Amino acid sequence: MAMEHELGALRAQLAEKTRHYLRLQKELTRTKKGEENVPQLYELEGNETLGSYLQIQPCSDNAPEVSKCSIQWCRVSSDGAKKELISGIDFCTMNTC
Repeated sequence: MAMEHELGALRAQLAEKTRHYLRLQKELTRTKKGEENVPQLYELEGNETLGSYLQIQPCSDNAPEVSKCSIQWCRVSSDGAKKELISGIDFCTMNTC
């Protein structure tokens, strides 16, 4: 039983480290693009892989309520050079998931 508890704790630590890594990776990408001085109102939380759920989280108290925003999802190539709009998904669709 103690080993199962330890395994659960290790999984939680790994998940936290993964979130931190992804946050740093996004920050590095913004910095490389010269966007480090642009205030970010929201960030996506969740595993950014196919079939995953993402949550939009405000980064500041000044961010408008997400339900009042128009959201357009797109796929971005790994180098950031190509963006492809994703049709058929919007905030309402996400609320019913």
